[in-house]
Amino acid sequence: MTTASSAGQVISAVVPCHGSPPPRPARVPVVIAVEVDGFIRVFGPDHVDVRFVGLLDTLPENRTDAERYAVLRLPAPHKQIAFDARCTRGVFLFSSRTVREELDRVLAVSLVKECRR
Repeated sequence: MTTASSAGQVISAVVPCHGSPPPRPARVPVVIAVEVDGFIRVFGPDHVDVRFVGLLDTLPENRTDAERYAVLRLPAPHKQIAFDARCTRGVFLFSSRTVREELDRVLAVSLVKECRR
């Protein structure tokens, strides 16, 4: 903190340390729903700018080339974050379940919880 006075006024200012990262903006909640048929829906506020990119079907050793090609098709602001591991918010593999499979899973979890008591 620095303080200076001029003609009876005291001026205070907080000076951040050099090299300190700026404060992070508040996170915006977004939900991405992937339907069984592959249809994708994004739910979020109006100011969220979402872009989807389809990767070419390539061999694993050519994955980087497919990502580079996909980046070429994006608008400039999205190129900065595309495929940057620091910008990844969540990665997981999922498989769709039938209603019966989900009911079986819920039953199995409840049985395990009951056994722990």
